[in-house]
Amino acid sequence: MANARISSIDFRSIVTAMPKLAALAIAYALIAKLVLGFFSDNGIVSIVWPPSGLAVAALLLGGKKYWPGVFAGALIGNVMAGTPVTVSFFIAIGNTLEALSCIVLLEYRGKFDATFNHARDYWELVITAAVGALTSAAAGCTTLVLTGIMQQETLPDNLLTWWQGDFLGIVLLTPLLLVWLRNTDKQLTSRVPELVLFLALAFLSGQIVFLGWFHDTWLGHVSRGYWMFLFVVWSAVRFNRQYTLLIIAVFAAQALIGSANHIGFFGSDITDSRLLNFWFYMLSLTLVGVSLALVFADSFRKQNQLKEKAEGLELAISNLQKAEVAVRQNEERLRYMLETSPVAVRIAKAGGNEVLFANQRYAELINATPGQVLKLKPRDFYANESEYDNILARIGRGERIFDRLVELSIPGQGAKWVLASFLPLEYEGEAAMLGWFYDITERKQNEAELIRYRNHLEELVEERSREIQALNQQLERRALESEAANLAKSAFLANMSHEIRTPMNAIVGFADLLQRKGQLTVEQQDKLGKIIIASDHLLAIINDVLDLSKIEAGKLTLEQAEFSITEMMNDVRALTSDRAQAKGLKLSIELETLPDQFKGDATRLKQMLLNYLSNAINFTAYGTITLRASVIEETADDMLLHFAVEDTGIGITEEQQARLFNAFEQADNSTTRNYGGTGLGLAINRHLAHLMGGKVGVESRPGSGSTFWFTARLGKAAGLSEPLLAAALSGEKPEPPEILLMRHHAGAHLLVAEDTPFNQMVVEEILTGTGLVVEFADNGHEAVSRAEQFPYAMILMDMQMPVMDGIDATRAIRQLRGYASTPIIAMTGNAFQEDRQACLNAGMNDFLAKPVLPETLYQTLLMWLEKSR
Repeated sequence: MANARISSIDFRSIVTAMPKLAALAIAYALIAKLVLGFFSDNGIVSIVWPPSGLAVAALLLGGKKYWPGVFAGALIGNVMAGTPVTVSFFIAIGNTLEALSCIVLLEYRGKFDATFNHARDYWELVITAAVGALTSAAAGCTTLVLTGIMQQETLPDNLLTWWQGDFLGIVLLTPLLLVWLRNTDKQLTSRVPELVLFLALAFLSGQIVFLGWFHDTWLGHVSRGYWMFLFVVWSAVRFNRQYTLLIIAVFAAQALIGSANHIGFFGSDITDSRLLNFWFYMLSLTLVGVSLALVFADSFRKQNQLKEKAEGLELAISNLQKAEVAVRQNEERLRYMLETSPVAVRIAKAGGNEVLFANQRYAELINATPGQVLKLKPRDFYANESEYDNILARIGRGERIFDRLVELSIPGQGAKWVLASFLPLEYEGEAAMLGWFYDITERKQNEAELIRYRNHLEELVEERSREIQALNQQLERRALESEAANLAKSAFLANMSHEIRTPMNAIVGFADLLQRKGQLTVEQQDKLGKIIIASDHLLAIINDVLDLSKIEAGKLTLEQAEFSITEMMNDVRALTSDRAQAKGLKLSIELETLPDQFKGDATRLKQMLLNYLSNAINFTAYGTITLRASVIEETADDMLLHFAVEDTGIGITEEQQARLFNAFEQADNSTTRNYGGTGLGLAINRHLAHLMGGKVGVESRPGSGSTFWFTARLGKAAGLSEPLLAAALSGEKPEPPEILLMRHHAGAHLLVAEDTPFNQMVVEEILTGTGLVVEFADNGHEAVSRAEQFPYAMILMDMQMPVMDGIDATRAIRQLRGYASTPIIAMTGNAFQEDRQACLNAGMNDFLAKPVLPETLYQTLLMWLEKSR
């Protein structure tokens, strides 16, 4: 880290560095265990302590946050060597403080470069190591004396020896690790043979000098030791810092092994000298070698920098020469471009009336030859000479002029109009004015002609405006007529819905009541079932017509509520299984893996599937009908689902498929059709799929069955609500709502505002046996009067009634005392969304469209009676 300041201790960063801390601790402990085997004769301290160098290098590379690794490694290493735990603990503290003190001193200096690019960086480390090693030696020896392991009289010698070992460990190992790990020097690929020879000779010499090889030959009598300096000088001059530090480390290891075994250069005097000879020798060898290597590296670096600067200067001169050539080429190229330009170009003196350059096009513009142009005065060609003087003045101020309309007077040709632009520039050493001129004389003539035509066009535009105004008035009348027709259509459909649903309510109600009593013969039961099927079919046709009307009017809205897709599919199968079984068809459902809960309009989805399934049953004589659902696209908020109904029916031709999804269209429109239907179901499916962000389609061949499909984008739901989830988990089947009505609300008074006697009879029959007391009002006015006389628990209100309709009656009842929160439920044949909204706006709580099934009525009454308790 060049010029790096060591960061302060951050315990959070220590946690994130745990793997590296563990590696550091293990390496420290293993090296400590190995080195502690090489004791001096007093058996207390080591000759060299490499773990100190490892610790300082680790903290320089990673920061002070690695101190726990140093502490742990020192503690473990001393314990492994047989030192008591308490003593090992305090020695480990000294080792840790040694590394930290070195880092703090280097950090305080602020200019230390851990890549050792300069000799001063190494000398700073040497000075810092001397101070840091004293910290460890003092802490360790004091601990040994206090614990009785070391005699007090041996303290000075051991303190010196300890300090020597730690100091050499830092000076030897720290630079070696930092330089080799950073690998800052270039590869010596050009001197590999010399490097191999050097390393071999150095190692062999170390073995002879420090390990006593050939001690009984003439080699053993050479003044050994100091000729090892030749190798560090050789490495410093010929190689780089890496190999100099490496060879010093090899010599140190060889000397350490030989001295510990009393052989070699220091083997005989290691005890007498108290390690001082060894220490001074290794220190001298290290300082000489590293200093020389760094000095030569710095010198080589400066030479390289000078060489790079010289090369850069040569390159700059070369580039300048190339630039001069390029400028000349550009000038020539520019002059050529000006001369051959399709636009007239002229260069004139900025302070006078003289042409310095003009191209062929300019000569043609002023009706002159190229030889004449330089002799002519540019001011003479301006129809207004003061305009030329004005241009000269602006150019003299350094301004630029673009696209100025100038009138020229050309001898022999008359007036010419040009778009002129002018720029100040220096031409051949003097101030000049560059001008270029674009002849627009023909355009000016065309503009004059256009002005004449424009006057005529204005008259035509006025005439056309009067015609357009008349057409707009006709369109406004037709729009009003269309709006009135739409209103009349809506009113008709609403009235038709009411008029049909009202008797349908009686038909469906009485039929359901007869089925519930169960006292019918088989023939009666069969005929009653046909009545119910016919009424359901009629109601489906009514609903399709009304749905299509809402869609075309843009009034159909979709509900966004959570629902279970499994329950919806099971409901669809339940509604169609009887018809399928009656024809001997197998009806199955295949669901891919997809969530059960979605958010959307389950009623409309069910309607679309029923439309497809009804058609499949109608057009399939035998075989199977399969309902499928799968996911084709998913986002964070929704899913695009694909629903398909596949049958083994008669199939459809391509020509028939093209018109299937149009309103009132069927595959077979002939008068001899074999199958019924209005042709609205598929058209409604197409519109509903579009509202749900999807589309519809069919795949079929005659005689091979059909697959009708649609896609719909449904929102992702949070899941089942708590009551539904509890019921699903318990598996309990809820009691019928009519039983709950009898149990909890028997005796409650209910007012029914209904003007049709048949429907009054149906309601009375349905509610008989629930315990509710039912009273009837034939119109809205009578309903208000009865409400004034008695506090009803709930009111069922029809919308269309004589004397007073249900909307006005509801508003009046809400004003009565005690009726602010009484449930008022609309039960009407008006089934449009706006009808529902009108009822809610008037103060009603809920809305039931006729015909009303008993189960639906029971459930609604139970819900609102429970809420009003």
